[in-house]
Amino acid sequence: MASTLEGCPCRHESFSRPRRAIWLDRGVTRILNKGFTAFEPWRDAILEQEASERHKLGRKIAMEEGWLRYGVTARTDAVLREVLGLSPDEIAALRKSGAFGWR
Repeated sequence: MASTLEGCPCRHESFSRPRRAIWLDRGVTRILNKGFTAFEPWRDAILEQEASERHKLGRKIAMEEGWLRYGVTARTDAVLREVLGLSPDEIAALRKSGAFGWR
């Protein structure tokens, strides 16, 4: 009886499927074409990169919050205090009176 692979153009020993790892993480599918042995270092590198990006974004958001709270108004008040020598009460009175277009 003949083997079922004898007439096949590719022998069983030489036939190999491409090795790849597919990772579904938080709704995103990523494919690694190196097999599962390289998966964990690859995954760790991706997670570290995401953590770094989150940290940078957190710092940027904190800086933007500072600008929202203290931005132009704080700089204007500092200039009025330093250059014109006005007290905080005098600055508040200027704001209340609508001088310089302030409200």
